[in-house]
Amino acid sequence: MLAYSTTLNPGPLNITPANQQNYGNVISKIQKSDDFTNYVQDQIKKSSKNGTLNVPTDNDAYSFPFKSGDLLTSLHNVDAGLSGVKSQDGSWNLHVTITDTYNYDLKTNYRSGITAKAITTVNNSALVGQQVGLISNYPVDISFDYTYKPH
Repeated sequence: MLAYSTTLNPGPLNITPANQQNYGNVISKIQKSDDFTNYVQDQIKKSSKNGTLNVPTDNDAYSFPFKSGDLLTSLHNVDAGLSGVKSQDGSWNLHVTITDTYNYDLKTNYRSGITAKAITTVNNSALVGQQVGLISNYPVDISFDYTYKPH
């Protein structure tokens, strides 16, 4: 995703299961993320009605942050739409749409330790590159189907 941001006027990036390997298998990382799983669980509790779920993507009320790893450094805080139905076995078959803007912000929450300091240094260097026009922001749209199985 960083390499894409260094191209001249990058357009929107659409990531699907078919091309996710070009972007660090980001969908697989999202699906394994506790942050994502907790968001899905919370939205099912809050927003499901009669076995259906319809959470819009274009509303800041339906956003959440990734708090660690590659997802924190590449996606930060995302808007996440969910739509689908509950199966007879209690699982949810959902279509997920995640939107974000790939950009760099001054981060101070990469925690502590040598790895965190290295990530902070790289991030802040990229921020400088963004400010002088070497790195461009661009919209990212990620969509995939997901089965959520309650614990």
